[in-house]
Amino acid sequence: MGIFGKNKTADLEELVRGSVTAAFERQKELDYGKYEPRNQYAGGFSLSPLEITWTDPADYSKRVKAIYKNATAKACVLKRAQAIANIDIKYVGGNKAVKELLKRPNHRDGTIQVLLNDAEIHLSIGGDVYFFWDNTVPNSPKLHTLRPDLVTNDVQNSRYLYKPSQTEKPDFTFEYDRTGKTTRVLKRNGASESIVRGGLQHIRYFDPLTATKGVGAGESALAAIDVMNAIDRAMAGKFRAGGTKAGYFQVKGDPTDADIAKLKTQMTALNPDGQAHVLPAGVEFNAAQLTLAEMEILEARAEMKQDICAAFQVPAELINASQSTYANARGMDKIFYRNFIGPEAHWLIGQLEVGLQLYIDPNAEITVDEASAPHLEEDRLERASKMAQMKCFTADEIRAALGYEAAAEDAEFVGADVNMGQPEEKPKGPVAFNADAGNRGDKNEQ
Repeated sequence: MGIFGKNKTADLEELVRGSVTAAFERQKELDYGKYEPRNQYAGGFSLSPLEITWTDPADYSKRVKAIYKNATAKACVLKRAQAIANIDIKYVGGNKAVKELLKRPNHRDGTIQVLLNDAEIHLSIGGDVYFFWDNTVPNSPKLHTLRPDLVTNDVQNSRYLYKPSQTEKPDFTFEYDRTGKTTRVLKRNGASESIVRGGLQHIRYFDPLTATKGVGAGESALAAIDVMNAIDRAMAGKFRAGGTKAGYFQVKGDPTDADIAKLKTQMTALNPDGQAHVLPAGVEFNAAQLTLAEMEILEARAEMKQDICAAFQVPAELINASQSTYANARGMDKIFYRNFIGPEAHWLIGQLEVGLQLYIDPNAEITVDEASAPHLEEDRLERASKMAQMKCFTADEIRAALGYEAAAEDAEFVGADVNMGQPEEKPKGPVAFNADAGNRGDKNEQ
């Protein structure tokens, strides 16, 4: 049917009128996941630089190794994850089980910060994270992250299959309805399956090519990573070879077999260690390789560093991939938290709240505790200072801007009228350029 609906005439008129955006948005609203059977095996796209297709755990392992073998890419992934883990969650409302879950999501991760760290790593590398809301134990729910390459979206049968072990049947089967909500969870017990309480939540960065999988920042960084890794291998090989060039020997004239045998004897005598350091007369060395300087390999490597950092949206100054001063790094850190980590944390915590409301408590409410982010402290202080100067806000409103609760009714505020030792009047005495200031002082009336 293409991009048009049943009424092709109306759609064509709409396109002619210039409403191209509206025509495509109508198609985009459709959940076209069921029309993508090629994605039921967790993939379908390939990348030319590394020739990796995300179709099985082995290919996912290649992708992770390619990123983690590169120091710059690994530092970017860990920087994003650690920054998200530093963002605290503010518990607004919900039952006791929700509060306990936010303190200790599972026995492996221990804290919600560790779980968010793992989730951000999954999102950075592949663009997907799967939250398993485990309600097996009544009144004590747990939250787990599943490896995305081990989760298969069986679109035709509306179910997710989690298969970490080499068995015919998956360890878990998550059946979902047309809205994507889990309707039934089957857990494998030997040769049989039993129904358990829980749900699976799929969080992903939007991929315009598919509705069933996400796309991570590592996608756009893979080409630069491949080039940078090749540069590192070339440099390592160059140093192992002692910096020598590859090339060939050229013999003048048309040597006979006897001449060749003589040259071999001379080469062995002149270079007993087997390395060609001294050449016999009549032999020339022609280089067939550029030097590192001629290839501008260091400049290319620096450019690849910048491309990798740009793909992960991490300033190069924060991972020591670029020279910077303390003030510059501090400014970049603030920009990083304001432009990426802040919106990212709100998006991820919002997704976490949706899962809580779907599978744990419909009344659960959580939000990002911005008061705990030290990188935004200056913004809060500046906002509160401006609010106080405008004289149109109450003390509690200013306290709320700083992240504090409302003050008690009988609270005494200090600090506003504190005398810091400044003179009440201008000091008396001479004020000329060469005046004797030794006799000046506050309220000097003598």
